[in-house]
Amino acid sequence: MNIQTTTARSKLKARRAGYFETLAPGVSLGVRINGNGIHTWLLRIADGAGGAPIKSIGTVGEPGDPAALDYWRARERALKLGRGEPEDSASGPLTVRQAFKNYEADLIARGAGPGNARHVLYHMPDSLQNRVVATLTATDLKNWVALLRNAGMKSATLKRHLKSAKAGFNLAAKDNPEAITNDYAWNRAFANLDDEYSAVKNLLEPEQIQALIDAAYALDYNFGLYVQTLAVTGVRRSQLLALTVGDLVYDSKTPALNMPSSKKGRNRKVDHGPSSIPVALAQKLRSNRADHAPLFVQANGEAWTPNMLAHRFKVIAAQVGVPDVRSYALRHSYITTTLQKGVPTAMVGAAADTSERMMKKTYAKYIRDNADPIMRAALVDYDAPPATGKVVKLRN
Repeated sequence: MNIQTTTARSKLKARRAGYFETLAPGVSLGVRINGNGIHTWLLRIADGAGGAPIKSIGTVGEPGDPAALDYWRARERALKLGRGEPEDSASGPLTVRQAFKNYEADLIARGAGPGNARHVLYHMPDSLQNRVVATLTATDLKNWVALLRNAGMKSATLKRHLKSAKAGFNLAAKDNPEAITNDYAWNRAFANLDDEYSAVKNLLEPEQIQALIDAAYALDYNFGLYVQTLAVTGVRRSQLLALTVGDLVYDSKTPALNMPSSKKGRNRKVDHGPSSIPVALAQKLRSNRADHAPLFVQANGEAWTPNMLAHRFKVIAAQVGVPDVRSYALRHSYITTTLQKGVPTAMVGAAADTSERMMKKTYAKYIRDNADPIMRAALVDYDAPPATGKVVKLRN
């Protein structure tokens, strides 16, 4: 249900019960369409006992209207009140702390891990958390980056950390376009992120991957299916968890998964494309459950949670002697292995759902090291003796 724009709301019929969209688990923002043309924003919060009381949180208005709320201000207020904050705090300048609380709620609503937002605040001093986002300067954020470096944060960790910070600040600016216009601050402070990509680590040998798959099946058959598919396809965990039973395209010779793209990137549209899998794995993935049911589930039929999967992978990694490895290493290993087999970079990037630009930045070493056989086959050796046989005279 689209309630964001004036045009979309104008198409809705009058309804006192309202039209709602989910912002976070148990928290929904709605709009009550009144016959008199003056509409109302509604907040619905689950009470944990089966109920979901509804309350009015403001009048619908346009950006810049001080007497009413546009969609983005209503959304911000609903998220704040949904987290149990006092109503007084639902207005006023947005602080950095609150911006990342909003980012956390946004991640949860999109099914992503909230840790990205929590880690930013964990490593940020209170003096910066209490600042109003709209007053931040590039110097403020550069000083924070310097503080993290001086504290010994590794380059790769810092890169991931600041990418999350940038995403949180971008969301704040998107949600408050009238008030927050200083996006140059974080864009300048984090400008060199793309230049700090380091070589991938924790690559796994085929024997180690096989050991992880075997250990996963021994721990839990359903978990084994997940780990094996992760290793075979090289996609992200979020993509596998988004698959449904109907996404398995079973064919006795060329089975595939109708893989959704991830939501990484700003305003990215989710597309689907075939991801090839072995016949034997496809046979194990076949299910008589409904097409809309999740493809990867626990033995009891419940959906996996990211934390549960991460914990189990940590267990099997320790069992096979690679305790520092996380499941993302399967993705890195898939990409490097396919590159080493001579698969074109663009094709590997498409299969792994990442851009060719990012492939070149992250896996440049493996692209360069494995280019020799291909380039050597195309070399022309002008010192070689001339070929014997019929010579075709070129026309003038």
